Amino acid sequence: MVEGCDFSYDKDRIDPACLHARGMRFVVRYVSSKSSGKNLNAVEAKRLDAAGLSIVCVYQEGTSFMLGGPTRGVTAAISARAAATACGMPPGRPIYFALDTDPAGLTTAEWSAVHAFCDGAASILGRANVGVYGAYAAIERLCPRWAPWGWQTYAWSGGRWSAKAQLQQYKNNVSVCGGLIDHDRATAADFGQWVPGQVPGDWFDHASIADLHRVVGEELRAVLP
Repeated sequence: MVEGCDFSYDKDRIDPACLHARGMRFVVRYVSSKSSGKNLNAVEAKRLDAAGLSIVCVYQEGTSFMLGGPTRGVTAAISARAAATACGMPPGRPIYFALDTDPAGLTTAEWSAVHAFCDGAASILGRANVGVYGAYAAIERLCPRWAPWGWQTYAWSGGRWSAKAQLQQYKNNVSVCGGLIDHDRATAADFGQWVPGQVPGDWFDHASIADLHRVVGEELRAVLP
């Protein structure tokens, strides 16, 4: 497993070199609305790269934005891609969208809205570049059919970890290197990471055969009688 972290408003206080010295090799950073003070920017991306840290992108606007259906998925994906590209994210890298709520409380209609959100995001990014952050039940339900990339949080997960997730967030609000971080770990060689200007191979070059079979199988079951 590869260790990393995510953080938001402490971005200007946290020392990337310190994170690397503590064994971290990636950070997950936000690419949300332009007005958000938690967003990654190009200067920070270069600082992270210089310290030997790769980057993963996540989009979040509150806790219920993924219930906004396909139109919200489209607008979120457009905004996220523009912000990430401005920071040097190369083509073919995923963006995770945060379903930061207890999935047990979602109704059937709300789950349908989440599915439609993922469809909207996929219409902009391509299905292979859609990821989701959420609890165990959300990852199990959404990955890989609606989102091939999964980042699971321990919250609302009851101690269970989904084999469908490439990333795990296992501890929150830790004071280290000048600010507060959440601890993450990668369970796959490719978890959506990038460095500014680097062009990776296509996702399917890195995905396991089992993952590829799951994606294709789910898509076929969705359209065949």
